[in-house]
Amino acid sequence: MLPEQHAAEARYPIPVEDFRFSIFTAVNNQMVMTSSAEIVLVIEGTATLSHASGESLLLHVGQSAFIPASIGRWLLTTTGKVCRVSC
Repeated sequence: MLPEQHAAEARYPIPVEDFRFSIFTAVNNQMVMTSSAEIVLVIEGTATLSHASGESLLLHVGQSAFIPASIGRWLLTTTGKVCRVSC
């Protein structure tokens, strides 16, 4: 299964309408828009998730974070790869 490239995000086609799986690789302050709950998982390197409120979270390999739909948009910086799963 080959991904569809959308800027810095490689989106993998999933045959289910309410599920999305993608991978970000080595991005710096990439704005991510969300309209549903998401889970991000660091699969290589580290990642920093930031929000306009000034809050940020540093994640290492194997760590994940839940992002509620109410966030709207957030920033991602990663030295490796981050998996994003949403519905």
